[in-house]
Amino acid sequence: MREQAADDPDVLVLGAGINGACLARELALNGASVMVVDADDVASGTTRWSTRLVHGGLRYLEYGELALVRESLIERERLCRLAPHLVRPLGFSIPLRGRLGGLASAAARIVGWETLARRLAGSRGRGSLAVGCGLALYDLLGAGSGWPRHRIVGAGLPGLPRVDPVRYPLAGLYTDAQMLFPERFTVELLVDARRIAVEKVPQILPKGFRPEFEHPEANSAGVLLQALFQEIHKALVYLGQSYEECRGMETTLSLCWFAPGLLHFAHVGDSRIYYLPANGGIRQLTEDDTHVGWLHRQGKINEREARTHPRRNVLQKALGGGNQFVDPQIGSVAYTVGDRFLLCSDGLVEGLYDAHLLDLIGAVGAGATQEGLGQRLVEASVAASGRDNTTALVIEVGGV
Repeated sequence: MREQAADDPDVLVLGAGINGACLARELALNGASVMVVDADDVASGTTRWSTRLVHGGLRYLEYGELALVRESLIERERLCRLAPHLVRPLGFSIPLRGRLGGLASAAARIVGWETLARRLAGSRGRGSLAVGCGLALYDLLGAGSGWPRHRIVGAGLPGLPRVDPVRYPLAGLYTDAQMLFPERFTVELLVDARRIAVEKVPQILPKGFRPEFEHPEANSAGVLLQALFQEIHKALVYLGQSYEECRGMETTLSLCWFAPGLLHFAHVGDSRIYYLPANGGIRQLTEDDTHVGWLHRQGKINEREARTHPRRNVLQKALGGGNQFVDPQIGSVAYTVGDRFLLCSDGLVEGLYDAHLLDLIGAVGAGATQEGLGQRLVEASVAASGRDNTTALVIEVGGV
């Protein structure tokens, strides 16, 4: 057995069924990193013959399991409230063969005399008094949920199942619930666990601006951004393992974090961040994580050759997918009023050279909206190339 690596999850859950999904979500809520693995698909073991009921366990009342029934009814209410698109009320009708049947056998079963209870049950079945008491207790244990209360009615009412009214003159009506697609519920739990992991990300960044934060890494943007990218990578890997259609999914990420007088950035992939100082010029802050990008940085090919190289879009680094390690490029640059930054996808530079970017942005005066600048760049790139998705965001520093 190997030692745990730094990027290993805190907990490995074996089995992506409902129990594994619930456990993963609960662990994520408590701040643990989790990986769920299964030999098959998510919730693949859910039987197609299941009644898919979400109930409080009415039958357990006969065995005196009041605490169990109460807990189950609370969970029923919680599921109906949190997942109304998956859980719906379901009415039940219990045919009754009179009024007094089943009292003696129910009493014997409650005190634990199961053999005597079976002997007393005979063929008379349960009557309205025994069933009514059980349903009243069921209502009481589910108090506060706003659930419909039980009723004892005469047979033959519209909407009730058709039975022999002579043999079954009465019926006990109560309501439980049913989950039509438990597989979907299991998947949603896993997706929610992933969402919880991603939503932890914004909690990481503010630490760098808290002078009262005493941990050594609090003032290190590099450490915080590294942790941020690790969290995002884990969430993407988790999503890829949860859905067959997302298996192997990867993404690039270029991120800017503005601190007073200083821009911190982190980057993986071939999207780009450019710095355009107010006094002129343009500089690419990020490095393309491709072999072609490395060749260009080493001076082995020029910009034109890099942009037309057949393997220019083959990534060496990305978030998610089958990448075991995450090693983002992290850096900082000082800025002043009037400086501009461009964040763009690789599609933008398919059609525009760096000199063209400088010309287009520089031709627009200071104070122009970022939407106008970004739109201008996208339109120019699409007109020149149009072979890839194109995104551009221009940020101008208005104050320090």
